[in-house]
Amino acid sequence: MTASDGMDCPHCRKGFFSRWEDRYLLQDEEKEWSVIYQQCPTCGKAIIRLVSYNTVYVDGNRTQNNLELLAAYPISTTRAPVPQEVPKEYSKDYIDACRTLPVSANASAACSRRCLQNLIRHHFGIDDKQNLYDEIEALIETNDIPSYIKKDLHTFREGGAVGAHPMKDPVTTQILDVEPEEAEHLLDVLEALFDFCFVAPDKAEQKRQALSEKYKKKNRK
Repeated sequence: MTASDGMDCPHCRKGFFSRWEDRYLLQDEEKEWSVIYQQCPTCGKAIIRLVSYNTVYVDGNRTQNNLELLAAYPISTTRAPVPQEVPKEYSKDYIDACRTLPVSANASAACSRRCLQNLIRHHFGIDDKQNLYDEIEALIETNDIPSYIKKDLHTFREGGAVGAHPMKDPVTTQILDVEPEEAEHLLDVLEALFDFCFVAPDKAEQKRQALSEKYKKKNRK
């Protein structure tokens, strides 16, 4: 068992003192392979890393050289977990977009576009357009979202992730060539929309209810 410094759980983002279990796997022509794993004490989910290295001997002492770690589960992502206020019909595609980003920006962007289109159609009720490009334009023209999100959507619509495609991306889940920065930007847009549509209203409602209960108790006195 190997002890290390504190870390944040990649699932729930809660901090804890990590203690890795280590299991040797095999050696091939290039490297040796091991797996390290542990369980988050807060959420109970597994954290697994694949380890590769070269064994070298210096003055008779065995050391590990060219050590590399690969996140096996969950796939590494720098983004925060989806807020619990976000409905699963949207959070699933967002999570898929986050998980595929380190592997394929194109696949991540496809998941993000589908998530955005579902949000525009089902949450904002814009369902009479031919493609995502026109749906984004229609949302921008409304007064339903703040200006800073409109600017991000405009950038996304005019960028290569949608606007550069000659057919204006009629099939939202079609794989288009995008840069990693573009795929990351799509996730930023979705995160801002989630906060505006679901998180902020829920927090405001909780505050109203708390104040209402406080006033009721005050009036009873």
